[in-house]
Amino acid sequence: MQFKSPYKVGRSILMITALSPKELNTFSKMLLEPAVEGACKGDLALVDLTSAPDYKVFAFDIGKKYFSGKGGKISRMKAYLYSITKYYVYVLIFVLLFLGITIFYLLNRFRKRRLKSA
Repeated sequence: MQFKSPYKVGRSILMITALSPKELNTFSKMLLEPAVEGACKGDLALVDLTSAPDYKVFAFDIGKKYFSGKGGKISRMKAYLYSITKYYVYVLIFVLLFLGITIFYLLNRFRKRRLKSA
């Protein structure tokens, strides 16, 4: 389980519980495996130690989301768009289409005026 530290701002606490010291040792070694580490997402991860060597990991989001550390020089809008890449691509395509159509319309209008005056 991972949660925001009540004692120090910008710090997280990782809490590991086990029934015996042997299970705690097994879990600490297992946590270094890429498959298990990659499956541990969110606030709470339950790991079935009896399913060795392919450990079953159940990950949950149970608490409020928080960010630790200082914010960078990125706006909230950019951070939101970067976190939702699918929508970021849609917005980018829309903006490019809008700019392309606008430039095409303006050039076409300029061409018609130029041909009228000639």
